[in-house]
Amino acid sequence: MRTPLSPTLHIGLSPACVEMAAYDWRSRLHRQERFDVTGPSSSWQGAMAVLQQQMQSGDWQRGEAEVILSSHFVRHCVLPGDAPVAGKAEQAGYVRHLFRGEYGVAVEGWCVAADRAGRGGRLACAIDAPLLVELADVCRAARFKLRSVRPHLVAVANRVRRQVTQPRAWLAVLESGVCVLALIESSRWRHVSCARLDNAVGTTLFTVLRQQALLLPDADVVRCLYIHGAPPTPASTGEASTWKIEMLGHPPGTASPSLLDL
Repeated sequence: MRTPLSPTLHIGLSPACVEMAAYDWRSRLHRQERFDVTGPSSSWQGAMAVLQQQMQSGDWQRGEAEVILSSHFVRHCVLPGDAPVAGKAEQAGYVRHLFRGEYGVAVEGWCVAADRAGRGGRLACAIDAPLLVELADVCRAARFKLRSVRPHLVAVANRVRRQVTQPRAWLAVLESGVCVLALIESSRWRHVSCARLDNAVGTTLFTVLRQQALLLPDADVVRCLYIHGAPPTPASTGEASTWKIEMLGHPPGTASPSLLDL
């Protein structure tokens, strides 16, 4: 259980960098640093190596650690509200079944979880099991208590849910090179997908929106878009004019917002 006097270390893990922000027991920011990662662009191993070095350096006051994982490291799906499951074990099995339909046998090496409560569609995620094991080991070795591990989408959704006021809307959570796109209806998850973004080959946010709208009945009529992250690129400005767009939690002039910018 968290005590009122516990300092907290917020950690953001992405393929490009490790972000760390230390807060004192009064929740005041004490220190914030960003450490670049070298190595394969989609590897979590590189990020974990950087984190381990920092955690063992002794430069960070021990306490509790809260981790946000980049969308590069997480898969998402929506568990239907009428899913025939009863109990935690059966739900986990059903979530694995959903992921197996898209990713095949790779799901056997993942940890899966879903929202514990709520009506309608529930968000489910899958994360490489070795990543979670190594994360726990690194925190334990550095004498930090690992308090939580959250996907970036979940962290953003929890923070901005009161700002998403339209009954039907898309929510785009952007990072460098990746977009998680969610269709929300009456404050419930209907559909979630993840796509790589590459302006060099014309894969923009609006390209992904068009593709996903074709997969869902009536989704093409939803023209309200909430964006958390970098704004649409200049090349997309013309198409953006056909949408009602609201930016969420994005500091003006910041091209690559932090995972910890919540």
